[in-house]
Amino acid sequence: MINSYEAGILENPNTPARSDMYLMTVNPESAPNEAETISVTFKNGHAVFVTNKDDGTVVSGALDLYLYLNKVA
Repeated sequence: MINSYEAGILENPNTPARSDMYLMTVNPESAPNEAETISVTFKNGHAVFVTNKDDGTVVSGALDLYLYLNKVA
């Protein structure tokens, strides 16, 4: 899987990126129009849990934090 585009059509700033280029993000035109409010709690410099202030979701544990933050981002 390619997750970086550094040349080709993107060399011309007047050429928009194709929609299939967004593998780890979403095309800005397809993104939600509402922001989400996320709170990250740290202990000794490490994230220990995340709270989504909009829907009340609380996530803890390193892997679950990583997966959840990637999902909402």
